[in-house]
Amino acid sequence: MYKPIQKKRKADEIAEQMENSIVTGEIKVGERFPYEKDLIKQFGASKATVRESLKILESKGLVEIRPGHNGGTYVKGGDFNKSSCVLAHYLRINNLKLSDLTRVRMIIEPAIIRESEGNFTAENIKKLRDINIKCRELMSKGKSIAVLEVEFHKALSTFVNNTLLTFLVEFIEDLLIKSKKEMSLPADFEEQVLTYHEKIVEYLEKGEIENAAQTMFFHVRDVGAVMEKYKENEETGVK
Repeated sequence: MYKPIQKKRKADEIAEQMENSIVTGEIKVGERFPYEKDLIKQFGASKATVRESLKILESKGLVEIRPGHNGGTYVKGGDFNKSSCVLAHYLRINNLKLSDLTRVRMIIEPAIIRESEGNFTAENIKKLRDINIKCRELMSKGKSIAVLEVEFHKALSTFVNNTLLTFLVEFIEDLLIKSKKEMSLPADFEEQVLTYHEKIVEYLEKGEIENAAQTMFFHVRDVGAVMEKYKENEETGVK
């Protein structure tokens, strides 16, 4: 299955071969890698090197190392939290701007609605409507919908049947939640957000996909503008 490492090698070269066996489906999610002694033999590497390579895969969220008699190294499904943490760290280091997030959302989220045409079944529309109803109930009790309302966007992203787009939307929405928690946004902000969501569902129920997509564009643009204004006022000391 694996090629022996010709020279005393870094563990990342072994980890790369093992990662490729996951990506190609040679070893599937839930399956166990060969025992440690077999990996040592196949790679022609030391126990310490093989163990280090397994730790590399574990740090990427690709495998789970289980101890004990029936333990071993098992392939995991994609780990969103680990992947998003790495990406979020990279963006923070490179000075991610709120305006960058807004521009990306203005491109991606209306496109998702257009690309999902044909997938807006009664069941899927009900999922969106139910989220809006729960948001209304929270607001009627004077509670914030900051966390719940992003589920509307995440749910929409699953209808496009594109893993990367779904990941991007979930990642971006989680970044926005963190930003919103640091802001004292206007009292009517959440009402504006929910009104847009309800309008989008209304258009989808009528089969008016383009109107729904355009409404999403305006929604994302307006949310970005409000948050940018708040951030600007905070930096200049304006109340």
